Amino acid sequence: MSETSRSMLVELQADNPDGKLFGGTYSRVDFQIPGDPNMVRLPATALMPVNRGVQVAVLGNDDKVVLKPIQLGRDFGDTVEVTAGLDPQDRVIDSPPETLRSGDVVQLAAATPSTSTQAGAPTQGN
Repeated sequence: MSETSRSMLVELQADNPDGKLFGGTYSRVDFQIPGDPNMVRLPATALMPVNRGVQVAVLGNDDKVVLKPIQLGRDFGDTVEVTAGLDPQDRVIDSPPETLRSGDVVQLAAATPSTSTQAGAPTQGN
């Protein structure tokens, strides 16, 4: 592995009955790795560091904040895997303020449509 380029030379073997692959050439390979359907992935901005780990704020049934300690798995930069502490149906609060505490009442904001998906948006023709 090259530390400077963060790349690694690998050799793969593949059936090539049509002769479409040529030796010594470069190619792009995408691996489809099955994931755990119960694994939760969050934006890194939802994390709240605490003294002994990490927690997230979730919206409880009564619109009150519940702070839940979690365990992290893999870090993908802008997202992280949560290995314990959350259920897939939990409603996680993204970018919570530092002053947010368990029991705080919050109001769920209405979703705003993006400009690319707005129905009936006027268009200009030439």
